[in-house]
Amino acid sequence: MDLEKMSLDEANNIPGMIEESEKKLLYVIAQTLPLEDGDSIIEFGPFFGQSTNCIAQGLKANSTFGDKCNFYTYDSFECNKNGWFGPQVLLHAKKAEVSELVKTEGEIVNFEKVFYHFMKDYIEAGIVKSIKSELLNSEPPAGKIPLLQIDSPKYYEELKIILEKFLPLTKVNGFIVFQDFFYQWSATIILPVAILIDRGFISIQGSAASSLLCQIIKVPNEQDIKELDEQMKDEEDCFRFFELVINRCKIETLDKPEFFLPKITLAQIQWLYQRKKYKDARYTIIKYLKDGNPFHLRLVDTFLELLGFGFSIRRLFEMDQSIEKQETLSGAGKFKKEESKI
Repeated sequence: MDLEKMSLDEANNIPGMIEESEKKLLYVIAQTLPLEDGDSIIEFGPFFGQSTNCIAQGLKANSTFGDKCNFYTYDSFECNKNGWFGPQVLLHAKKAEVSELVKTEGEIVNFEKVFYHFMKDYIEAGIVKSIKSELLNSEPPAGKIPLLQIDSPKYYEELKIILEKFLPLTKVNGFIVFQDFFYQWSATIILPVAILIDRGFISIQGSAASSLLCQIIKVPNEQDIKELDEQMKDEEDCFRFFELVINRCKIETLDKPEFFLPKITLAQIQWLYQRKKYKDARYTIIKYLKDGNPFHLRLVDTFLELLGFGFSIRRLFEMDQSIEKQETLSGAGKFKKEESKI
């Protein structure tokens, strides 16, 4: 990895939930990615901007990132303080001593000013263009997309929006980073990614902590996305893709596979349990242990988290997603919309 020009201290000054290996991965991809005029790098779910900073640092060091290239981040910057994400926002803002920048009205938490605070220099330099938008209302810019960094959705219903609108605009040999892919709550993210791998649209290139790095082999069209959607509706058939992606990952060089790879099995168990397939969930656990796979204390803690939430966080997640959002866009990323006055 060419990390000579990267400042980890700069990235670490921003509160976030990604590990050092993920920060380095984002920097290196952005720094080495060959770009053409009109290309747009896209990030979904930048949170306070730690991952954004790593990408921005890389682009700043990339000689092909010219005036006609863009880096857009998409986020609603709002959530419910009682939902899945709200407590994380408040906790990280407090730790970073920026709680005064978090706006709370009733149960709604808005953290846009925190993002702007940490990314101000890159926004004002024109490197980062922030778009405040609900995922459902997010629209891609003109041009091609050589890099997608996806963190916001944890469910297929939300990822589907990105697949339909943004994936057909990607470039062959471009990259997608699926953050929190190796995560016990990401079952319906794991399955469509596995289908894309199986159908030859993307290939696994490695991982960093919970992030999966994939390269675009073939750009899917609208019909391809519709066919993927039909496969996702057939639960009996798509279940097999858990094993497919586990086997594919086993032949790759992964970051800390003994810890992160078993999380796909835990996601598989969560998926089964939520669908009341209790016997299948039990069989999956037994088979995993009989096959001699690791189940150390950190994984036990992860399993206890699944158990503690009744194997579903959908209700909490929907609290974050049900907020009425304004359609205004912020920063320099406006698309015929008034800039937000931060």
